Amino acid sequence: MNDSGKCSTTYGGYRVPNMPVNGKWHEWTFNYDLITENREMILNLSEYEGKIFVYLGDQPEESKKQQQ
Repeated sequence: MNDSGKCSTTYGGYRVPNMPVNGKWHEWTFNYDLITENREMILNLSEYEGKIFVYLGDQPEESKKQQQ
C-alpha cells in the first residue's frame, strides 16, 4: 500500500531500451540478476520505485564455468 492507503501499481514487462551493453546485470536494492539481450532489459517496476543496476559481465556465470 502507498501513503494514500491504495495499493501500488506494478508494471510487469517494463522495457528499458538502450542499455549500454548486453550481459549480466545485478539489481542492487532487491538483490537479483538479469540478463540483457539486444541492449534492452525487461523487468517489473512498481509505482514510485527506482532500481540500481551494476554490470557484472558479458556472460552469465554458468557459461564462464563451462568454458574453463
